[in-house]
Amino acid sequence: MKTNNISVLLKVKFKLLIKNFSAMVGSILAIFFSILFRTTLPNISFDGQKAPFILMMVVMFNSVMASIMMISIPMAEEKEKKSLKLLISSSISQTDYVIATITPPFVVIMITNFILPFLSGVKLQIMSYLIYIVISMIMTLMSMIVGLLIGILCRKISDTSYVVLPVILPLILIPQFATFNQSMAKVSNYLYTGILLKMLRAVSLNQSIQLSLQSLGIILLEFILLLGFFFYLYNSRGIRLEK
Repeated sequence: MKTNNISVLLKVKFKLLIKNFSAMVGSILAIFFSILFRTTLPNISFDGQKAPFILMMVVMFNSVMASIMMISIPMAEEKEKKSLKLLISSSISQTDYVIATITPPFVVIMITNFILPFLSGVKLQIMSYLIYIVISMIMTLMSMIVGLLIGILCRKISDTSYVVLPVILPLILIPQFATFNQSMAKVSNYLYTGILLKMLRAVSLNQSIQLSLQSLGIILLEFILLLGFFFYLYNSRGIRLEK
């Protein structure tokens, strides 16, 4: 019975996610810009590295922007429309709800990540492609936890507009501009997105990854902190409709 409830909820969540343009905009932009920039940007401007540049940018859109928005916006929408109260008061447990909330976005984002190298024009070796999938998966999972935190804290959709952008923009822009600004480069070294983007750049060039113990420690620490904060909010506030 419980399995059937989760299965039904997953189907509903998939359908609602696909219809929710606001939540899907990150993945849509990733695909759109992959095709647009590959066909319009001149190679000479990027010293032969146009495709890796495009891939790094669109993966950030998909794995960071889309991950956060696909989680937080539907959660806030369900609170506002009172559908969350109906779900939690029914036979659906909070754990079931969290599983059903993260599964559809994860599937959509990772399917998009699978095709982005081909759309961007990056030719990856088999091992590099597998490492790329692992990197994008880690970035996606950590960003989804951020989305869960925002979803728990925000009571309605309008609340997310004040929180989502201030969170997403530093995570995306600081690593992107780290190449041109030394101050941003220093900050980027302490962001999971910055460290993973460096790894992604090496992989997109079919080069070996230079990962220091410090960088690995930072990623693990940020993952533990995000997960710990989520469990704290989950246990103290729960996934419920705020009065």
